[in-house]
Order: sequence, then structure tokens, then C-alpha cells
Amino acid sequence: FDTLLQQLKPSAALRLLNFMTEDGKEVTILRPVRPMLLLGKEDPEDYTRRILLTDEEMAEVLPRLESVCREGLEKAGFFLADGNKE
Repeated sequence: FDTLLQQLKPSAALRLLNFMTEDGKEVTILRPVRPMLLLGKEDPEDYTRRILLTDEEMAEVLPRLESVCREGLEKAGFFLADGNKE
């Protein structure tokens, strides 16, 4: 099983359910095979929903997110490769 997971793309997912909406759109519920992180924001039209970031927003947010995660991991005692202590 582990070998199979290593061969799959990071976005690989198992299809759990397909159905059609009343207006004819197909909806698929997937279960990711590998853990993933989705970044979203509050939907300006409905505060109870979240929507994915645009490419421009991702370009702005990802470097800050990577920095915050790295700092948090290092404070917790993890030292990551790329010049930091191992």
C-alpha cells in the first residue's frame, strides 16, 4: 500500500460519490489519498462559507505561511534542512 501511495500524484484521491444537481451539474465527493492543506478565505457574499484563494492571493500568502510554519516547527524543536541545524 505504501509503495502505491508513493507512486500516486500528490493530488490523488479516491472517488466516494458522484451525483447530479437539479441544474445538471456533476458533483463528486473525493477522499484525498495524501494529506493536503487548503487555503481559503471568507466568502464576501456569505460569511458562513469559505472559498479558495485566487492565484494572486496564493502568491502573496504562501511565502508568509511557509515562514510562519518554519518558525513554529523550529520553536518546537524541529530543524529543517537548507542550512539550519539538523
